[in-house]
Amino acid sequence: MELELSGIPLRENLEELVYKAFKQSILSGKLAPGTRLIEEEIAKAMRVSKTPVRHALARLQSEGLVVAIPWQGKRVVSLTLEEVSQLYDVREALEGMAARLAAGQLGEEVLAQMTAHVADSERHLAQGDMEAFLVADRSWHDLLIRGSGNDLLAQMMEGVRNKILIMQVASIYYGRRGQDSVAEHRSVLEALYAHDSDAAEQRMRAHICNVRAIVLKTLAKN
Repeated sequence: MELELSGIPLRENLEELVYKAFKQSILSGKLAPGTRLIEEEIAKAMRVSKTPVRHALARLQSEGLVVAIPWQGKRVVSLTLEEVSQLYDVREALEGMAARLAAGQLGEEVLAQMTAHVADSERHLAQGDMEAFLVADRSWHDLLIRGSGNDLLAQMMEGVRNKILIMQVASIYYGRRGQDSVAEHRSVLEALYAHDSDAAEQRMRAHICNVRAIVLKTLAKN
């Protein structure tokens, strides 16, 4: 099991360091869905005692990234197709609401940043740089969610997105889907610039529905 504390600011306490390193390993796919998590092995790999590991596991379990299975111990969460479908139901509702709220209050500065992210996404896609494309794509969604001005919505979306990230389905953006995603972001932006709340919500919901369809198709094949 490869886990390390590098890249995490050392000014934070050990428990927080272990938690963040652990969470990053799950979200990046270094710890795959279903991986068994044994405190002693993890502590040895990270060169820490079992106490901060135990606390980190408890936090990650409360966030839904780790599950406790009777007689088997703790594992990285592994989602069924039905659970992924339900996640996208929630994501559609939350991001649709975020777009509606944002349309009524986003300023020119944030809209300009979102426009720049769309341009970056298109450029990275053309260059075949999927890592950079995904960064720009997620930044666009982050700005939209924060632009809703609803902190509870943003908190709920973080939990949903973390679980979606675990499934590691970035490959869906290769080919036509990546181009469609850029076009759909641009369409949502047009509604945001026009302060058209109805159109912003409808187009955002349609975007998430389109992503959901291909994600489920891809997971079903695997």
